[in-house]
Amino acid sequence: MSAKPAAIYRLLARLISPLWLIYSVVRSIKDGGWSYFFQRFGFFPADDTADRVWIHAASVGEVNTVLPLLQTLQSSSLSQAMLVTTNTPTGKQTLLNQLPDNCIHRYLPIDLPGACSRFLSSHRLSAAWVMETEIWPWLYSQCKNKNIPLTIINGRITEKTLRARNGIFGATYAKSLEGVRVMAKDDDEAERYRLLSNNGAKVTTVGNLKFSARATARISAPILDTPYCVAASTHDDEEAQLAKAWLQATPNCTLVIVPRHPERGPVIRDKLSSLSDIPLRSKTESLNNAPLYIADTLGELDHWFAHAHAVFMGGSLIERGGHNLLEPARFAKLIVTGPSMSNFKDETRLLEDADGVLRASTASEVVAILKRAVEEPLWAKKIGANAQQAVNKDSDITYAYLNLLLPGTT
Repeated sequence: MSAKPAAIYRLLARLISPLWLIYSVVRSIKDGGWSYFFQRFGFFPADDTADRVWIHAASVGEVNTVLPLLQTLQSSSLSQAMLVTTNTPTGKQTLLNQLPDNCIHRYLPIDLPGACSRFLSSHRLSAAWVMETEIWPWLYSQCKNKNIPLTIINGRITEKTLRARNGIFGATYAKSLEGVRVMAKDDDEAERYRLLSNNGAKVTTVGNLKFSARATARISAPILDTPYCVAASTHDDEEAQLAKAWLQATPNCTLVIVPRHPERGPVIRDKLSSLSDIPLRSKTESLNNAPLYIADTLGELDHWFAHAHAVFMGGSLIERGGHNLLEPARFAKLIVTGPSMSNFKDETRLLEDADGVLRASTASEVVAILKRAVEEPLWAKKIGANAQQAVNKDSDITYAYLNLLLPGTT
């Protein structure tokens, strides 16, 4: 008997399919192109390469986490063909900037039976590796029907998903995870998977793949010829809070705002227009001594980190749960966050234990720390060095994953 998702999920997926259709059209017009629309509904270019390993990384954060795995696999003795899927155009662009030679990109199909079937029939897949939190019942069931072994890597479960096991989707999640191999990032996450799957998943703890040493792009000269600090991966309202505090503090340098979603650049500028004239990187507008600058482009974050005096990581002044602190830590930068870091507890704890990160409660406190980093570079350098040393300790985790996923590869 073929595996199918629970009946309640099958019904709801059908009911909301018109909304998926509308969203896909809008996203295709906005930034994905029509390849986004067709691939989301399971129509793909022909691919005759046999035995590709398929890796799914939902968006930018997951792509950055999985890149060390792809790069290590590319350099191994086994020339493994790979397929990487993302849900978003920004995830695709981030990937394409560093795509290994034997790797192709596709968009993940929407979780409908026809789209999933066409996706799996269009590619000759030997294994499926899904990053972190993505559970798609139709896709998982069809992988089982086609005997494609499925592994969740760097597995973690959100509180919201875990709570759902006691609701109408509890049976759906348990059935989807039955027989799936889960490589959890820590023991707490491993236990959550056992609970969510009713012990049906094959769960082990491997470690946090975010601690892998990522091969960074070759860093060129600074983009700006003036001192600056970076506010990275910011979200709506954070930019306004930081801009107001920055202008009030009048530090003798520029605050470079790098929004999590670069397409928001013009919107952010319009929102802040009453405060200051703000040039956009995407428009190649010159700085002209502006106190604020919006870097609304993809693929340059490493360059902004490399030459900054200090870095604020966004998603932490609002209830978003933060973003990955390890990326600026690799550049030995003083890092400051807001109070909301629930999605990156391990990373935050690692750096706090090493005196490699500072926490602030408000935008004004964030700006005060950034200003001090500019005025006291030796103080900032010491904290940044602590952060870099802490993240370099666990750079072997990539090999631990690959030795389990493809024994004999490394």
